[in-house]
Amino acid sequence: MYVALAFLAIIFIIYSPGIQAPRYGDDFTIVPKGDFKYDLVKIWTSTYQRSGFYRPLEDTITATFIMFFGWNTIPTHILFILIHSLFAAFLYYVMIKLKYSNFSAFFGSLFMLTAQVNVTSVGGNDTLGMLLTSSLSFLSLWFLYKTMVASDIENKGSNKLYVISLLLITINLFCKESGVAFYSLFAVLLLLKNSFFFDRSSINIKKTVIQAIPFVIIFIIFYSIRSGIVPVKPSFGEGTYNFHLGLNIPRNIAMLLFSIFLPVSSVKTFEATEFKDYKFLAAVFIITAAFAGTVFYGIWRSKKTRAAVVLLAFIVAGFFPFALLNHVNEQYTYFSIPFAGMLVGIGIGYYFDNMIGWKRTVITVMVLIIILINSASVMEKTNRINQCGIRSDKIFAQLVNYLPAVEHNGYLVLVNKPNREKNYSAFKIPDFEIMRYSQFMVYKLAGREDFTMEVIEWNEQDNWKRSGVLMLRLDEEDKIIKIN
Repeated sequence: MYVALAFLAIIFIIYSPGIQAPRYGDDFTIVPKGDFKYDLVKIWTSTYQRSGFYRPLEDTITATFIMFFGWNTIPTHILFILIHSLFAAFLYYVMIKLKYSNFSAFFGSLFMLTAQVNVTSVGGNDTLGMLLTSSLSFLSLWFLYKTMVASDIENKGSNKLYVISLLLITINLFCKESGVAFYSLFAVLLLLKNSFFFDRSSINIKKTVIQAIPFVIIFIIFYSIRSGIVPVKPSFGEGTYNFHLGLNIPRNIAMLLFSIFLPVSSVKTFEATEFKDYKFLAAVFIITAAFAGTVFYGIWRSKKTRAAVVLLAFIVAGFFPFALLNHVNEQYTYFSIPFAGMLVGIGIGYYFDNMIGWKRTVITVMVLIIILINSASVMEKTNRINQCGIRSDKIFAQLVNYLPAVEHNGYLVLVNKPNREKNYSAFKIPDFEIMRYSQFMVYKLAGREDFTMEVIEWNEQDNWKRSGVLMLRLDEEDKIIKIN
């Protein structure tokens, strides 16, 4: 209880810059029509406003929050913060149950709580699905593990835990498609045959198959429902979110692994790459390598390398199926972050469990520096999210004055500046890119849906110079200017 309260206090502080960050971009994927019953029916029986996705539980919660709180995002951010802090507290509980020291459990869960890589998942407005699917997957996996180490699957307590695990994974899948990542983690657990952390109890193949079949059936049922509703199916190709079998897989795994251990803001690291700031990049690499090296040296000295191998297997498994995509986002690390936290906890815990004097002081200072850098990076990134939301509100406030001029069956075309900056995740969205995927909010403001909104690049204007098209651009101060 005390750990959970402490974590709640810490996370509220470091995520406070974005506690009231307005919605922007694809945060407006769900814009309720106003008839709650109608919205719920459409959410559960169609793709609603998402076109290529089916996320009924996430969208139901989102629509409910909008119905009660309007576009005020503070309740949403509080919910996300609560989920993340409870997730980290549960990791502490799991590590204690697995007989790791209090130091290991504390530092592992504290790392998970403050890691800057989590901001995309915890600090956003539309990432409830990722938070729920990741935490529910970990919970389901834990209850399944407890079932597997029980002496007999017919044991009453074991059966209860098994049913809870099945229920959690069912809820998980109907939150968001990313919930399928559970099955990668599930496969690792089954392959280890009850050796979740090299516990020597074992089960036979028959029992493993019996335990696996209901999970497979649940997936088949969900996929059948989804296939009947969503016209777009996962496919291979060259698109950003298409699957590809090639060098993209090891590249994506390496990028996601590095981002987990990276304590410095990934946005600042991206900017340093863009501006070729090699001194900053060298410092980032040294800090990250020193931190990772300290963790793995502690693991080696503690003679827990076998547990570390298992945890690394779970970390990499958590990247799938996302690692098959042509493009990955740091949000995809959230399934792996609890296992990374355990890895960090084991490594850092060794020093606190076995060292005294100046050596322990040095490690304490280093850990504090890493936590502080991560925390400062979280605050910097959540502030960027807030600034994006404020900028979006400013553009919407101007855009509403131009909407009456859009013709029936016409086009509202928003033109980006020439040589605009590059996007970076949810933190750097320049020019009119911030309005991309916001069409449903635009239609709501217009009070009609009889036109099409498009965001185009500067050199595409000639393709749109015709009747029925209203083209707008932004000046350097984000003031809207009419082009035609």
